[in-house]
Amino acid sequence: MGRIVAAARAAGGPVAHLAAVFRSHAVLVLTAMAREGKGVAWLPESLVAEDVAAGRLVPAGDETWGVPMEIRLYRPRARQSPAAEGFWALASAGPKGDIEERIN
Repeated sequence: MGRIVAAARAAGGPVAHLAAVFRSHAVLVLTAMAREGKGVAWLPESLVAEDVAAGRLVPAGDETWGVPMEIRLYRPRARQSPAAEGFWALASAGPKGDIEERIN
């Protein structure tokens, strides 16, 4: 996410005088820090929707602060292991399906 945000800001995103004081590859860590009031974090909307709906988190700015992102999955045409095929079946089941629930 850090590189995506940096690229979006460099491409003409909103001007902000922010200094990174904490970085993590784990979005859950960043979410917890934002919930505790430790700063601003760019987080995937799909992962914080419940926090926003419950008022635990709020957008830090208007829609110009959002960074649109598209995720694409690619695979070889050849059949893969059962685990890989199972993952592909879940991933291709449709947008925003509750994958965690279907995995468990």
